Amino acid sequence: MVAALEGAWAAIRVRHPEVPAVVMVLGAGSIGNAGGLRLGHFAAMRRADPNQTNPVDDEQADGEPGSGRPVGPVRLHEVFVGG
Repeated sequence: MVAALEGAWAAIRVRHPEVPAVVMVLGAGSIGNAGGLRLGHFAAMRRADPNQTNPVDDEQADGEPGSGRPVGPVRLHEVFVGG
């Protein structure tokens, strides 16, 4: 099921390159704020990719040299589909 959803998302992105890459998540559903069952959501920048890091901190906002360390893990969008 995950592979089918990822394939569908990839096909959408071929036709609409402005659509972002996502992490596809499946589950049983979740209780929304209003108490109803939520069958899906899009959560911007929810997931951290432990295999990738953002570019190094070369410069601070004031133009001074930065730490030279990676800023942190790359954040990815999440699409949740409930069953």
